[in-house]
Amino acid sequence: MKPQRISIAIAMVGLALMSSTIVVAETLSARSDQSSKNLLANPGFEGDYHIQCSFPGGRPWMTLPCDGSLPTVPWQTVQVAEGWQGWWQIPSSDRQAPDYYQYPNYCGRSAPDGCVAWHNPEYRDTRNAPQDPPRIRSGENSQKYFTFWSVHEAGVYQTVTGVRPGSLLRFSIYMEVWSASKAGEGEPNPHFSFGQSSMHLRVGIDPTGGNDPWSKDIVWSTEHEAYDQFTRFEVEAVARSSKVTVFTHSRPEFPMEHNDVYVDDAELTLIGGGASVPIVVNPPPVVVAVGAQPTAEPGRSGKITHIVRSGDTLFAIALQYGVPVDQIMQLNGLSAESQLELGRELVISLPPINTAARPLTAIGGSGSGQGSICVRTFNDVDRDGLRSDSDQALTVAGLQIDVTDSNGSPIVDRTLDGSADQACFDHLPATVYRVAAQTPSGYSISGSRSWAVALTSDATVDIALGLQIDPASGVIPPELLIGASALIIIAALGIFMWRRKQSQTVKYF
Repeated sequence: MKPQRISIAIAMVGLALMSSTIVVAETLSARSDQSSKNLLANPGFEGDYHIQCSFPGGRPWMTLPCDGSLPTVPWQTVQVAEGWQGWWQIPSSDRQAPDYYQYPNYCGRSAPDGCVAWHNPEYRDTRNAPQDPPRIRSGENSQKYFTFWSVHEAGVYQTVTGVRPGSLLRFSIYMEVWSASKAGEGEPNPHFSFGQSSMHLRVGIDPTGGNDPWSKDIVWSTEHEAYDQFTRFEVEAVARSSKVTVFTHSRPEFPMEHNDVYVDDAELTLIGGGASVPIVVNPPPVVVAVGAQPTAEPGRSGKITHIVRSGDTLFAIALQYGVPVDQIMQLNGLSAESQLELGRELVISLPPINTAARPLTAIGGSGSGQGSICVRTFNDVDRDGLRSDSDQALTVAGLQIDVTDSNGSPIVDRTLDGSADQACFDHLPATVYRVAAQTPSGYSISGSRSWAVALTSDATVDIALGLQIDPASGVIPPELLIGASALIIIAALGIFMWRRKQSQTVKYF
């Protein structure tokens, strides 16, 4: 698939006033209705369980339909409740690999001391399992997964779509473990736990909707133990996409004869209706999710408008239409203290929208799951922040470009050497980034120095960075340099032609 290209004139984008929240005024009853709705499918893990299938050679938790329409590998030992998928750390089977004993599937005679075997957990229902102590919290079923005489890192997950970005969500679920080895004939109850140091139980939310259990985007709860009784685990996070993914997690430390985990009664809800929860972003970024196809139709004048609905936030509206937040504020006379009213018509954009443009793939959606960010510098002579035909490319040695993820962790830290007017950062996971630029002495930026970019799958985001040259710095602007060079060439050519003519002149006296 040919990557899509989006042009962003950075100088046109101001910092969004995200430190103040603009929310929709909703009634208390409406907020209560939204808050009480469970967004998960089959939260009680009821019904018949199905075998999980994945692409041959791919990650086993990246599930595909098992209907034969695609080449798949069925995991006969992985039977999960409808709506849920199992995930686990894949044990290593390559005994020649240098890191084999980090996750070995088997500890043979040549294994080092302290070797602990890792296994793929088996996933089953509990409808006919012993219930002393109870392994079902409510209903007629619960999800079980387990390993024998080995350890694992595993859990279940579910992705929920149709979430409004900026919503505050709470995920809760009940978990119970049985971790023990048979001690002898005198055991009062062989189904009670003993001897395990920790199972490292926790739950998490990926606010971008990804399904990588080791993603840095996941917000995890604190760990608790839950031996032989169901214990409630919960975590909260703010949605950064139109979908989120919830996870459970366990990792026993000792390879007991039984390392079993049971989960039941899950719940994912909006807190306070989602839209009315203040969202504070620090540092305040600009929403640069351009290129998304708007859902509203342009009017005859080419104006794009949006009717405010229950649950809307200014952040979500800007993300939906792919425009900066401050653009909506300026077009509608809004301030940081403004509140949106239900039914109000907001002006999104005045220029005509190019309806032929293809919509971007959603963040974390189909495709390669990766994209590129390119920063291109130009000399903004007219100081309008837009790159026109008259604006020339500008190479700047010492220009610092930093790209960080949503947690502030550095992804890219590069200083340009001045050999080119652009710097591209490829193979970045499709998610939200913060891009910052810092100029060397003698230059200034036409606009803010910090932006947020919503990078979508298989897209290339072009950032046109307008720069201005300080007249007192001694740096010669490109247009003056070219003009001076042209004058020098013309003068040299004139001198050459004059000397040639003189040499060809015949002297008669």
